[in-house]
Amino acid sequence: MTWPPVALAASGQHRRRSNLWRGDSIIVGGDDALVSPNGDFSCGFHRVATNAYVLAIWFTASADPHTLAWAASRDTPVNGMGSRAELLGDGSLVLQDFDGRTVWSTATSGTGADRAQLLDTGSLVVSDAAGRALWQSFDWPTDTILPGQLITRRSRIVSARARGSTSSGYYILYFDSFNILTIMYDGPETNLNYWPNAFKTWYENGRMAFNSTRLASLDERGRFSSSDGLRFEASDVGPGVTRRLTLDYDGNLRAYSLDVAGGGTWRATWAAILRPCGVHGICGRYGVCTYLLDGPACACPQGFVPADPGDWSKGCRRLFDLRCGEDVRFAELPNVDYWGFDFKLLADKNSGIFNVSFEKCRQICLDDCNCEGFGYKKGGNGKCYPKVALWNGRGPEPKQFMYLKVPARVWKNLNMSSVMSLRYDGHACTKQEQNASGSYYISRLVRRGSHRHGRWVPVHVPS
Repeated sequence: MTWPPVALAASGQHRRRSNLWRGDSIIVGGDDALVSPNGDFSCGFHRVATNAYVLAIWFTASADPHTLAWAASRDTPVNGMGSRAELLGDGSLVLQDFDGRTVWSTATSGTGADRAQLLDTGSLVVSDAAGRALWQSFDWPTDTILPGQLITRRSRIVSARARGSTSSGYYILYFDSFNILTIMYDGPETNLNYWPNAFKTWYENGRMAFNSTRLASLDERGRFSSSDGLRFEASDVGPGVTRRLTLDYDGNLRAYSLDVAGGGTWRATWAAILRPCGVHGICGRYGVCTYLLDGPACACPQGFVPADPGDWSKGCRRLFDLRCGEDVRFAELPNVDYWGFDFKLLADKNSGIFNVSFEKCRQICLDDCNCEGFGYKKGGNGKCYPKVALWNGRGPEPKQFMYLKVPARVWKNLNMSSVMSLRYDGHACTKQEQNASGSYYISRLVRRGSHRHGRWVPVHVPS
């Protein structure tokens, strides 16, 4: 189910204005919204669940009402009755819930602010009588950057939690301590920088560290440039196109162009990561990301089930527990890699980690209670990767094999064999509306049946 914004600025039934003056307000449930002078952007209340709204800026011509350019207090929606956004007499633009409680503010009281204006650029600006900007939404991005908007050392672009959601997710675009523009997965259990490629040097990634500037921006023609040397162009580079750069809920950074003639649909014109299974945390702990005919999908190894069938970021859970010192067996998961979290990855060939036999690698994991499994790259003496945690599963990875610990006591009960299968279980999801009240809302993803639901897929083991 989808909902349109409360006010559609493209409609002639609504009063077109770009400014809020002191004492002016926008009331939730009303038919009023700010509209930029060129008509490209609208600002008003956007419904995120039953009886829950956020103050947001959206693209007037977009066919998808959930495509927002910005949202205030995205994780604290307000009630659908009596809430308002008002420019107070003291100069602060505030968002007030139904009970008059302020849940968000520009904190511009006492600055001489006399107006809030939605500009043609898509920025909401609080300014004084002389036109000096005292606060602007461009300085406080959510998940989207617009042409002319700067990414700075203070910027944190945070993805949405799920498709169609406005709440904050687990992916963050920011300049790291080496001044490299980076995407980080910051989940409830672990965090990791994964773009640019964490296994390559800055130079190999085409970046320059330790520069004294942290600035990046997208221009109106679709060209992006960053002070760390990152450069790219949209595939439709040129003037006259409405564009955005969004850190999507799936952890990929993409540039989009609005096809107004095509009904207001968005076309991706550039992506940071071409193979989605390279995104950290996309299938959660123990999950394996792979590619089927209809695109990427998440799976659980045999002996594991989805932790939450409607939210693959929560990964899989084991149907057994591992006890230190007990008899265990290793089940082979062929052509799969869980990258990262190697607890004994050493470069010294004499260390017993690189260029070792399979049996020695197995023993290293067997001797450490913290080892959940190990990766082994075959071909002569292989490379051994003992794992303290199993994240970022992906495949197919030729010649890469994972071996997961399974207690001998449950081996038969789980119908385990020496070779594991992968199970695809309801990867496709939709959003279900839930009741909400006050200044919070609840929404969740629910499983949608598909031809992949509950299917066990054996993995071919090369001879």
